[in-house]
Amino acid sequence: MSRFGAGAIVAALWVATIVAPWQALRAQDSTAKPTASPTASPAEPPAGPKTNVYFQFGTRGYSIGGSKVTEQAGNLSYEYRTKQWGLSVDGASLQYGALGRTISGTGNSNVRVDYRLQPGDTLMLYGRSGSQPGTLDSAQVAAIGVAGGSFVDLQANSLGNPALFGGRAVFSFPVGDLVLNLRGALESESRPAATQKVYWRGTTWAIGSTLYGNIGKGQLAAMVDISSSSADSLGGKNLYPGGGETTVRLDLQLPIDNPADSTGDDWNSAFSAWFSSPFGASRADQPNRLLPLGNSFGLSGALTFPVGDATWGPSVQFQSTSASASAKSGATLLSTSSSGWAANFAINADIPTSSIFELTPELGYAVGNASTSYGQTSSKTVVVQRRGRTVTTTSGGTTATAVRGWWIALGVSAHF
Repeated sequence: MSRFGAGAIVAALWVATIVAPWQALRAQDSTAKPTASPTASPAEPPAGPKTNVYFQFGTRGYSIGGSKVTEQAGNLSYEYRTKQWGLSVDGASLQYGALGRTISGTGNSNVRVDYRLQPGDTLMLYGRSGSQPGTLDSAQVAAIGVAGGSFVDLQANSLGNPALFGGRAVFSFPVGDLVLNLRGALESESRPAATQKVYWRGTTWAIGSTLYGNIGKGQLAAMVDISSSSADSLGGKNLYPGGGETTVRLDLQLPIDNPADSTGDDWNSAFSAWFSSPFGASRADQPNRLLPLGNSFGLSGALTFPVGDATWGPSVQFQSTSASASAKSGATLLSTSSSGWAANFAINADIPTSSIFELTPELGYAVGNASTSYGQTSSKTVVVQRRGRTVTTTSGGTTATAVRGWWIALGVSAHF
């Protein structure tokens, strides 16, 4: 399965999503904000040294209400792994456009070193450079806010992030016929002397656990993750909503007998369901977000099947979010209630071109809607100043924003 796509089981590069589920060290996903809750798998590492080099270029476009959003990105990653040691490096360049503004820059460059004490037990150190630009002016924040944050995940969301250093530990234990995975992490971002907007989390801790079990030839995993960050508002300059997040998730991977050839390779299916809830987010409505931060729920499924030497597969993902926040109309604060949903459809492939090289194309389409209801005031017409945005509606009215979009990407990988 390609890394690129909104329909992928693990939200990956270019996901048109509401809130991306927690992932295996977001250094591997330059679209998302890094998190200290990487998910560990008990899979065995390769027996000998393995090197993987991956390059990907993609472009996408969205219609968000009356606004157009475009983004092009190139991503490069390198990974070297032995039975015990692993080293990975990745980075991305991108160009984002919205509201007549074009932002060109680079996402965070990530470095990770891990050491496997034994299968299922890992120690890791990782870090990242700051993005360029490292801070965002009001026009850049407003442009990203057309589609960003909790509703549509963009690689441009990595802009305005400072450097980070962190470490984590993962340990696994047998529990009867099951495997229990326990993990913890600690990350630190130095306090920026920002005169413009920045996404700063300060010190972040995270803990999590996963319980793995076999179902026939398949595997079921139940996960719980909790993280919390210490950063303050930086006098109104910090785009981080504050607080932390709790996520629960179920993953099922299940081989399917090949219906076309009983002696051929199995088809593979994967399904996920997750729920994420923030806590302590005192600044939930930020100008780089289409909707305020809130609870989110998601379902996804993917199928892969062999076609000659290649592997093809469709995938689908549905997510919804809901949130409450405050908006300002003159001197009056209004309560708001927001909700949104998105459905993403993709088809991707892994196509070997030699014993070393492989092509990974992907094509996808997204559809969704975001709406916000505003509280009653004595004024018939309400001009609401949400952070970074102006909304004109009627007292007690609702605004709705349709979302349509597409993406296409091509990756080239080398394995040796």
